[in-house]
Amino acid sequence: MQKTDGKNLSILLKGAAALLILLALYLRLHAVLHTEVIAPVRADAADYYAYAYNLRYAGVYSAAKPWDQKYEIGALEADAVRSPGYPLFVAPFVSGMPDRTTLTNIVVVQALISTLSVLIAYLLYRRFLAPPWALTAGLLTCLSPHLISMNVYILTESLFTFLLLLTLWLFTLYQSQERITYVFLAGLMLGAATLTRPSLQYFIAPMLIMIYLYLPAGHRSKAMITLSMGLLVLIGPWHIRNVMSTGEVSDSRLMVNFLHHGMYPDFQYRGQVESTGFPYRYDPDAAEISKDIPSVLSAIEQEFARQPARQLHWYLIGKPETFWSWDIVQGMGDVFVYEVQSSPYFGAPLFQGTHWLMKAIHYPIVVLGMLAAVLVWLPRWGVSIDGGVLFAARSVSLLLLYYTAMHMVGAPFPRYSVPLQPFLFGMAVFCLVMLRAMWGRSAVERE
Repeated sequence: MQKTDGKNLSILLKGAAALLILLALYLRLHAVLHTEVIAPVRADAADYYAYAYNLRYAGVYSAAKPWDQKYEIGALEADAVRSPGYPLFVAPFVSGMPDRTTLTNIVVVQALISTLSVLIAYLLYRRFLAPPWALTAGLLTCLSPHLISMNVYILTESLFTFLLLLTLWLFTLYQSQERITYVFLAGLMLGAATLTRPSLQYFIAPMLIMIYLYLPAGHRSKAMITLSMGLLVLIGPWHIRNVMSTGEVSDSRLMVNFLHHGMYPDFQYRGQVESTGFPYRYDPDAAEISKDIPSVLSAIEQEFARQPARQLHWYLIGKPETFWSWDIVQGMGDVFVYEVQSSPYFGAPLFQGTHWLMKAIHYPIVVLGMLAAVLVWLPRWGVSIDGGVLFAARSVSLLLLYYTAMHMVGAPFPRYSVPLQPFLFGMAVFCLVMLRAMWGRSAVERE
């Protein structure tokens, strides 16, 4: 009888997981096919499309815009301002200037990738959550309006989320099965994700630490070398190309902007509400500040000297709050980056209902997720959790802490937290599970 019940439960859980993926597919495809973005190829999106176009038609990695009057395909100069991960993804779809067909093809594929991300997220959750709890976290990932809306833009979020989830899932698989192929693939995915968002490049250090702490002594060195090799196989050629084409390993302009844009409390210039989101546009000294890294560091130092209490509050409290906030401050607001003329979130009951739900529970999820990211390192949690579960949960927690700390240093734009939402959801549910278990143990001890 127990065997039959177990088999029925397994079938039920698999069916629920399948329905979850189908729901994710519907929400994402419906969103990209029924959202009208106003001027979709602009700002970052324009850069990515230009890189893809020039790479395909001129074989030169350049941000020169092919729709500019001064554009000459034979006079392109290679640059390294943006990493090539996303432009390489876009390039196969480019067949000329950006048009509706091309952009639709890109966002539809992004919707499919985002659906796969829900599946991979569920598989990752199963590394540290029981099936019903993993489904709960999977449902949150499925319904997230941010993760759904990001697919409508020619931006890195959808691809980066997918690659980041693959990296962590393969990494946790290696710990449990110790097949060297998994750690090499994890390194490759880490490399691909780094080429999509360079901010990930230093996460190799926490991963190596996890290997050192959790793997048997005889396997550590091989695993650490293999993981590093997987990463270098992909990012190595990019760095070599940069040195040969530009004379530098990487372009410092994005780092300068990252530090510069994050130095303004509440993303406002001297408290001017109209400057919210773009304070540097109102700063008369912006050009001088953003000249190079020493200049921006000097400006930050001067701001700390001018108003130490406010700057300290901004960097230690304001930035984490902003990074994990709901509204995308540097954009249309709510869950949108560029302005949209129409969206299912404006009228479709299913979309409006799930939007209301996810917004209502957003901040409790942030608190629970970040609480778990810290508590999972406490000895009391460590002794009561299986080693494989602990490895997976702590790996996810390190990713959340890594990005929170990074954006406490630079610009904490909420948009950059969107790819971390699946990991936050998993840790929030994990927190509930652990608090429930601790409450149960306390009740038994009281008896």
